[in-house]
Amino acid sequence: MVDTEDKGKIVVVKGISQYNVLNFAAEQMAKSFEGCGYRVAVLDGRSVLGKEAEILSQEMNDNGKFIFIFNPIFYDTMVNKHVSLFDNLGCPVFTYLVDSPYYHIERLEHVNSHKIYLGCVDYNHVTYINRYHANIRNAMFLPHFGFRAPVDIPYGQREIDLYFPGSYADPQKRAKDIDELPDVLCHIARVLIPELLSDKKLTLDRALTKYLDSIKFDYEANDIPELIYALVCVDQYIRDYHRHSVITEILNAGISLTVSGAGWSELKEQYPQYLNILSEEGMDIEENLTVIANSKILLNVLPTFQNGTHERVFTAMMNGCICLTNDNHFFKVNFEENKEIVYYDIDNLKRLPGIIQDILDQPAKAVGIAEGGRQRIQGEYGFDNLAKQILSFMGCEK
Repeated sequence: MVDTEDKGKIVVVKGISQYNVLNFAAEQMAKSFEGCGYRVAVLDGRSVLGKEAEILSQEMNDNGKFIFIFNPIFYDTMVNKHVSLFDNLGCPVFTYLVDSPYYHIERLEHVNSHKIYLGCVDYNHVTYINRYHANIRNAMFLPHFGFRAPVDIPYGQREIDLYFPGSYADPQKRAKDIDELPDVLCHIARVLIPELLSDKKLTLDRALTKYLDSIKFDYEANDIPELIYALVCVDQYIRDYHRHSVITEILNAGISLTVSGAGWSELKEQYPQYLNILSEEGMDIEENLTVIANSKILLNVLPTFQNGTHERVFTAMMNGCICLTNDNHFFKVNFEENKEIVYYDIDNLKRLPGIIQDILDQPAKAVGIAEGGRQRIQGEYGFDNLAKQILSFMGCEK
């Protein structure tokens, strides 16, 4: 019997994940790497705390190709005062950054190894990393993935008309966080917010540098991440503001909306007739997938990703659900409106209730859009294709 070639091992590290989304995704990535012929070791990051260097080194010594992680897990783990864990290990690490880098600035600044590779879900995130994190030399665009539910319910038999899986926060509470910033930062935040609300193509870092240039403030490129980190509540406010505006427009129109996630009890008192909360704690991703598969329309409100992707969009489409989302450059270029996806204008929400009602009133057209989205999304945005892209980027596959 001839031994098959050992293509090597990939070490997949899981961490803390809201609603188990990223850990479930890590398990899917592990299966896809195995499908490409690699051995895979899946580690729970919480179980190796204090022994990270020893365990990861041991795994990588077994013909390890690279370590795979979602978001910068262990970037700020130090083996001594001056050397980070991954710099000390000196082995290739692929980080799939599915959030905005603004939320991980402190971690991103700790590594200096040229063997750190970063996959970003927005082209603007790649630009930001290249411009302001010179310590990270290898950044690429890598779109989000989509999850497939274990059930496939025919569109006409689905019980939920409109579903939004996500949390809710009153933007006014976030505004209070901004009020509590030091005076200078509070002033900058108050200048940036209307700029970002009026120009959907503007990123927080670009808005900040634009303002600093306008007042002729002398700064270095490495000053920007520190300022962004101090002003991340601005990005959070913009997200909360848009989500609140979309949700309340729908509820004020008397359209029933099913939701799951934290914070919804705040709105339940105002809209007891139209807001259906499945879970105020949120649901595990696998449980959530069964709800998506039983929904006709999945509502999405993009975070501040002006030229990138989101998992909710792809998951909706993979499960034969119409994705109703605000647009950005990536989606407008890559997905055909009213054939694969349905867009609404975040600056003209008065039309949103009518768009929803049109979908519900025209089931034959809705089925066509849902199926068009499913066909478009299959393969290209699945885990198997992502694994191949990562392996190619890491030099493991041609």
